[in-house]
Amino acid sequence: MPTGTALDAGLETAFLVALGVALLAVAVTDARERRIPDVWNLAIALLGLARLIALHPAQFVDRLLDAAAIGSLLLLLRWVYRRMRGRVGLGLGDVKFVAAAALWTGLSDMTLVILLASLAALVWLGGLRLVGGSVGRGTRLAFGPFLAGALFAVLVFDAASPAAGDEAWPIEDPADFGLSVP
Repeated sequence: MPTGTALDAGLETAFLVALGVALLAVAVTDARERRIPDVWNLAIALLGLARLIALHPAQFVDRLLDAAAIGSLLLLLRWVYRRMRGRVGLGLGDVKFVAAAALWTGLSDMTLVILLASLAALVWLGGLRLVGGSVGRGTRLAFGPFLAGALFAVLVFDAASPAAGDEAWPIEDPADFGLSVP
């Protein structure tokens, strides 16, 4: 299927809307129940796989490997943390979510998703502390809403950004910023 067609844009939008519904369900459920149900992680993964097949078939194997790599890394991190601290620090639902999300973003953008989610969670905790809430080592935080929001933000930004071949993006000439280069 040729890329860049109106059909592709419509499919991409449909996939993003469907993903948005799943992400909203993840955020609400995790905020209320402190867990991410397998059904939503599976939906995110299946939507990501369908999107790859329909729109980006050349990336299919790479994205599968990315999902396996980041999922394995987070499982290892989860295990090490539990061994060292005697408690779970990262829920299994979060691990599955990140692996499913990597099918959408690839490994490089998944690092941005995790960074944005972590920063948003820190801001949330800072705000909680400012309004007099108790924040300490034992504070439990549902991370799913932050992961879901960050994933959606990264994907929407990517979809709204000009294509890779577009000369307007990224701006590479420092003079475009009013900077002079000696």
